[in-house]
Amino acid sequence: DSCLPRGYQRRVNGSNDNSKGEALVENLNLYTLLFFVAFGAQGLLLVADEIFFHYRRGLPAWERWGHPLDTLTVLLPFISLFLFPENLFLFAGLALISTLFVTKDEWVHNEECGPGEQWLHSLLFILHPVVFYLGYLAARDSGVEFLPLVMTALVLFMIYQIFYWNVYENRKSRARL
Repeated sequence: DSCLPRGYQRRVNGSNDNSKGEALVENLNLYTLLFFVAFGAQGLLLVADEIFFHYRRGLPAWERWGHPLDTLTVLLPFISLFLFPENLFLFAGLALISTLFVTKDEWVHNEECGPGEQWLHSLLFILHPVVFYLGYLAARDSGVEFLPLVMTALVLFMIYQIFYWNVYENRKSRARL
């Protein structure tokens, strides 16, 4: 039972009389704090990658679609943890696939990107499995109540990636021609 997230245990036992907001605050612990620090750092690095590198060099079509797919592979393990918190193998498998998937572009990035962008990517690759591991530990010890916030942030970022790079920037590029 200690492998099961606390939120799952409460739902099974029916002993959670608190509102969702109270339960989230009540169950915050060190792992949850560390998760949000790592998740926030990863988010800040992604924003820096966008502002300092992607906006400057633009993105070819394979990257315009590859980045939202990367975000989707980050979202799926957290969805699985929220819906099936007792299934560690599903979460770990999806997290492993995501960790490998996000490296798919590095062969091309080697030619397209400068050293600063490659260094930033290396930091993102280091944080990637750390965020998943801390997310699991936070869910195990604090419950899954924080995961909708994480999933919402990921969905919003993926929507931004799709629309900014494939709609807005595409139109802007065509208007310049």
